[in-house]
Amino acid sequence: MTTNICRTLIVCLLLAAAVAALWLVFMRTSEEDRIIDACDALAAAVSKAPDEGNTALLLKSRSLDGLFAAQVKLNVTVYGIGGSYSAEELVSVIMRGRGMFQELNLNFVDITVEVSSEDKAAASFTARFEGRGRAGAATETVRVIQSFLRKIDGDWRFERFEEVVVMTK
Repeated sequence: MTTNICRTLIVCLLLAAAVAALWLVFMRTSEEDRIIDACDALAAAVSKAPDEGNTALLLKSRSLDGLFAAQVKLNVTVYGIGGSYSAEELVSVIMRGRGMFQELNLNFVDITVEVSSEDKAAASFTARFEGRGRAGAATETVRVIQSFLRKIDGDWRFERFEEVVVMTK
């Protein structure tokens, strides 16, 4: 009788180990997926619905805090916001910019990720910005962006953004 219990226990342990191994292989989120999730979170936090209230504004502001490294460099020409910012300054700039719009939608498409080391990565994407200003004027911009991320405390955080010049006049 003890032999049957031992066999059953061994079989259960082997099944549990197999299930854990399969979960690690198939269900675990890859680093690339985590970086794409960070890109999607950034786009969602910057976007603004026309009926967005103060609570949503506060939640989005707080979600932005966890997406940036302590210092962030912007090498972009649009809106004259290039330079080096602390994470808090950049969140403030984004929130002030959101305030200029009744509605805005930011989408990142064609995201490609390259993890260069355990704690460094780059993500390239096409950023599509559509907005309607307070006066009702519509604006639309499309830019190709190269972003650089660093893994800090287990999370991927943006530390640099560069506009990729595709065409010039």
